[in-house]
Amino acid sequence: MHLQVLFCSTETGRSSFVRQLEPDWHIDTNPEVPFQLARFIKYQLHVSPTRIERMAANVFSSPSLEQFFGCI
Repeated sequence: MHLQVLFCSTETGRSSFVRQLEPDWHIDTNPEVPFQLARFIKYQLHVSPTRIERMAANVFSSPSLEQFFGCI
């Protein structure tokens, strides 16, 4: 299994390279990025302490990675 972690400083750049790489999962803190990628990426996680409406069936939301994966 090959895992990659990539970082980008702009939302437009992040959306672009995520779409081109076609990962199974994308995790982001900006709600605009998962909204733009919802039709391209199989699963997404929006990490934010403030709860927002579910954008799409494949976009999950959690206040932290630890809570999403059940570590706390």
